Amino acid sequence: MDYEVEGGRFLDHGEEIRLWYQQVEACREYCTFPEEGPEGFTTASLEAGETQLLQGLGGRERDHPRYLGGANEDVIWLGEVLLSITGGQWNWHQGEEGLGEPVIIPEPALRVGGISPRALINHAVRTASGQVFLEVSARLGEAVTRYRSLHPSWEPRRIPLPDWADNPRLHAWLTDRRDGFPAWAQSTGEAASWDFSAASLDRLQEIFLSSFRTRGEVDDQKDDPFLEGCAWYLGEVQRRNESWVWNMSPHPVAEGGDDPYVTEPDQDEEDEDDYEGGPRTLAPLAVLRTLITSPPGTSLRDLL
Repeated sequence: MDYEVEGGRFLDHGEEIRLWYQQVEACREYCTFPEEGPEGFTTASLEAGETQLLQGLGGRERDHPRYLGGANEDVIWLGEVLLSITGGQWNWHQGEEGLGEPVIIPEPALRVGGISPRALINHAVRTASGQVFLEVSARLGEAVTRYRSLHPSWEPRRIPLPDWADNPRLHAWLTDRRDGFPAWAQSTGEAASWDFSAASLDRLQEIFLSSFRTRGEVDDQKDDPFLEGCAWYLGEVQRRNESWVWNMSPHPVAEGGDDPYVTEPDQDEEDEDDYEGGPRTLAPLAVLRTLITSPPGTSLRDLL
């Protein structure tokens, strides 16, 4: 079927899937599906949910064949319901044409291919039967039943995303940076002034801009200990003063999403009205790159 994922490649630890998981977590906490029903993220919500989507999307998909139907909240709801049947995980599928999208990958033991919830929504709109989601869930349920008949003790399980805030690769990088900080501070000629205060970022801005004048220089010296020390110091200021948390991909990523970054802590309940799209992130090296091309007079503190 055209909603089953084939070709391309899967990225289970890239920046795209990390950001998608943030949306999934926020949606599961704040969204209700269907809008007027109590079923939420369960198979009992499928029929009413499909009806809602058909009413909302109407003929847009027919008018624009390449339209990816459904808002992110709809995609998350449908994917989460199907994962409740099969177990498995969200993944990011990078298509052969360079287009990427979130997909669900059922538990490998079931030998069921990946499914694109967006494409499944499109398929439902095209057929307009109101039964597509139920039919797909039934097919997945049959796969579970078949496997369980041979392995009675087996239960579908959700495969968690690798913890970007607690993994050996991040710990090694942070240890190198902490151990190298005295030498880094000494190399600036004013070791005693680095107190991790917000005010010290003004001096960090000065020494960074005196050492790197173009983004190309930054990219060429990405692994330079001095540059990494600048990035670590910037992130540490956020961590020590604002309680942000360091994160880094557990695995090397070939294209993007590989630099260490910090995320803000969970929001307090009273701030929920202003909390959209998950916690804010700050990639220190990206901020430093941006500083180079920012208008004169821009402060590093303005970019945080």
